[in-house]
This record gives sequence, C-alpha cells and structure tokens, in this order.
Amino acid sequence: MPTTLKPGRYRIRYVPVGLQPPFVGGLYADSKEIGEPLTAEPLSPTTPPQVWAVHAAENGKFTITSPGFKSKLAGIGPVLPGWDVASSAPNFPGGKVLLRVGYTEFKIEPVGQGDKLMYSIQVPTEVGIGYGFYLAVDDDHQLVSRPFWEPIRETRPHPHWQFIPADN
Repeated sequence: MPTTLKPGRYRIRYVPVGLQPPFVGGLYADSKEIGEPLTAEPLSPTTPPQVWAVHAAENGKFTITSPGFKSKLAGIGPVLPGWDVASSAPNFPGGKVLLRVGYTEFKIEPVGQGDKLMYSIQVPTEVGIGYGFYLAVDDDHQLVSRPFWEPIRETRPHPHWQFIPADN
C-alpha cells in the first residue's frame, strides 16, 4: 500500500517519465527569489538541495513553502513564500510555478512503494473531466503545471516527484 505524504521538511526531486527510483543525481526543486519561477537544479558540491516544508490543508490537499527564506529585495520582511501556479484560472491552471506569498493547494498522491515511492503533484481544477494538471519540468528546467489527458495516462504517464526527508 503506497504511503500518504506526511507534513514535514523535504528535499523535492523530479522523477522524469520513464525513470524509476532509486537513481543517482537528478534535479531538485529550487527557488531564488519571490515572484520568480521555481527551477529544477542538479546537485552541486557547494550547494545542497533546497529544503521545503509540506503543510496539510484542511481539505486533504497540501501547500509547499520555503522555511527560513531570506529575500534579496530591500523592504521584504519576514514572509513565508511557497509554490503557486502562475495561472489561477479554475478551468486551466497551467503555466509556471512561482515562489509567492500566496500558495496553491496541491493534491499529492503516492505512486509505488518502498524505495520506488514517488508522488504525483496535481493542481486541482473545477472541470477536470478527461484531463488533470500535473507539475512537470520544462526544457528550461522550470517547474510548470501541464495538462495530461487521463485516458492515455497509462501509455503516456505524467511526471512524478520524490519527497526526501530533509533529516536524512
């Protein structure tokens, strides 16, 4: 039985379609500044992957924030920015994922188990019949919300993510 994600602090690694954990390296969710797109960056010997906090929302969904974030912009006091989809259109929440003070509530579901445990990160929509919006990484290494057609999910699955506890 897959494990439901628990609130906590994680390093979040992208698992491209066709790849299964465990694997070495990979791209980790990262942010630089409020209002900018989140990126997927490779491991660096000088900079460890960013730590994210996952919070449970009342409706069974989750928000993802950046604890301890310090802005380079003058005048921005203590804030808790998090993941937010650029387009908030209820029928088509596609586009880049930005670091903002407002958050998108994501549906995060387990896929696999044991050392192959991954999660899908879905952006809820009001329509959603026949398709779902899932977080992926584009060719510029930016996190994006893209539609994946449900009828062909088995033959063209959506991307997945690993939530690696930050205490490890």
